Amino acid sequence: MTPEKLQGMGLLAEPEPVRTYPLRVSSFRTAGSWPGYARCVQRAPPNHSGTASDISKADFFWAMMASQRGHSTEAIADGLMELSSKARENGESYARITVQNATAAAERGRQRNRV
Repeated sequence: MTPEKLQGMGLLAEPEPVRTYPLRVSSFRTAGSWPGYARCVQRAPPNHSGTASDISKADFFWAMMASQRGHSTEAIADGLMELSSKARENGESYARITVQNATAAAERGRQRNRV
């Protein structure tokens, strides 16, 4: 018995329409907002001695999230200088390098998601 015969006899259901959903590129709620720095510090892994959060990793993650939300590298570096004790201790070059690395990581993530 062929599908055509079954359909001719009224025994074959019509195919259901294919449902498509738009891809979610960014959340309207988070786009343009700043990530919570304190939360990044709280969720960072421990430092080498295990006595506190690894501030370098918290800074990197905060900068990467800020980049994903559309902030410029200059604005992110300025924010890092305000928020991070490590950035203030190590100066603008630390903030700039951290932001450059975090922005590059965010871009690699965007490129992976496009493939």
